[in-house]
Amino acid sequence: LMMLRLKNDKWTIESGPLVNGPCIYSASTSKYFIFSTSVEPGKSSRIPFFDIFFSKKSPVIFDKNAYLYILDENLNPSIVFKAEKDFMPYILGQFGTFTFPDGEPPPDRFFSYGVAVKKFDNSCLLFKSCPMSTQNFTTN
Repeated sequence: LMMLRLKNDKWTIESGPLVNGPCIYSASTSKYFIFSTSVEPGKSSRIPFFDIFFSKKSPVIFDKNAYLYILDENLNPSIVFKAEKDFMPYILGQFGTFTFPDGEPPPDRFFSYGVAVKKFDNSCLLFKSCPMSTQNFTTN
């Protein structure tokens, strides 16, 4: 993670903890900041027809899972959920990730939508925090 912080009226960029891939989508609630990593293809072969059907992940992506993270008050990420990229090619069938609907969710809850992930593709997931911890979530 890279963090942009305002210190002494000056913006600085700081390196944060390592996460399992690039982040495209994020959301926030009244208590949490949530983001998803994505599973993306490697660099182009320069043959567009071949790239459309290419289904091998980028070497900089740790594994074939899209991860949902939540940040605590100290900006430490914790994995809330993960799902494996489906079998479809990355460009033809989309990157594996989770998106977040607009709007203000109820306290201690958030919604996420699976994109190109096994078992949860085109599914809306509701995450509820457990009362004992801000980092333990269950899904419906």
